[in-house]
Order: sequence, then structure tokens, then C-alpha cells
Amino acid sequence: MRKRILQPIKLVCIIFILLLVASFSHAAVIRTFPLNPIQQLGDVFTISVIGAGFPSTVGGDVQVDFDSSILKALGVTMTFPGDTNGSTIGADFVSLSAGDFSAPNPDGNFGIADIEFQAIGLGLSALTLSITSDWLDPNFSALDPQPSLLNSSVRVNVVPIPSAIFLLGGGLIGLIGLRRRRS
Repeated sequence: MRKRILQPIKLVCIIFILLLVASFSHAAVIRTFPLNPIQQLGDVFTISVIGAGFPSTVGGDVQVDFDSSILKALGVTMTFPGDTNGSTIGADFVSLSAGDFSAPNPDGNFGIADIEFQAIGLGLSALTLSITSDWLDPNFSALDPQPSLLNSSVRVNVVPIPSAIFLLGGGLIGLIGLRRRRS
């Protein structure tokens, strides 16, 4: 009797473990690095778009959207292995076409592009990723499932004025006041 009860429980546990392993077998993700940086107004900085956990791929297209009142895209360096396709910079997006069908196919973790931005306004700008063309396997079939996208943001703050400047300014005003009083 006990075997009859334990056998279905064992079977359910084995099926659960197999489903769990299968769900993690393809965890391809496209994301930005660093995640959620904080910049100062006027800063020029680089955000990398990277792929992680990929099976072998020949490439695909991804777009990065941002708030053009806070960030301005200055340039793009493609870092996808053997890439020859390039990029397009718009007012509020950067479109990246990664892939070279004659190069070795990367897998695992790899760079897609480095985007140089300038912080031109204050606030929080989302960096929203979207796939604009399927990512392909070496047989030129769409990866199934397509990579997950991990969005991030960039916060732009005012450049802080150190309190030492206020102390120095107060001291100078005091010295000027003393000098005028003596004359």
C-alpha cells in the first residue's frame, strides 16, 4: 500500500524537476550594463548592450529607446563578434543590427554594442529594449524562445556644489567686510 502512494509522488517530483531544468535550459537575455547608473548633468558615459546565456546565434536586431529630453546618443561601437551590419541613431532611439553570417557564431555571453550618451537634462530616462528582428540560430531559424529583455534606466542629477565652496565664499565675504570696516 505504501509503495502505491509513494510511486505517484516520486513520478510527480521527477516530472517537476525535469520541467524546472527545461525552463532554465534556454535563458537568453539581452540587457544593458551597468544597470541603472546615476550620472551628472553634462556627463558623457557609455552603456553596453550585452547578450547573456545564449545558445549559438548568428545575430539579430535590438532597439534601445530613451527619453531624448534627458539623454542624447552620441555614437555607437558595435561589439558583436565579426559584426558588419551597424547601427542607426535616432532622436530617441538607437537601432542595433548585430550579426555577420560568415563569422564564428557566439554563444553564452557576448557584447552587442557600446552606446555613448550625454546627459542633457535632469530626471530619469528608461532604457527600453525591443527586438526588431528575430535572433537566429546557425540554421537561420528563429531562436525559440526569443531572448528575454531586461530594461533599465539612467538617472541624471544636478552636479552637487560642495559645502566647502559655501564656507570659502562666506569667509571671503567676511574678509572683504572687515577690510571695508577698517578703511
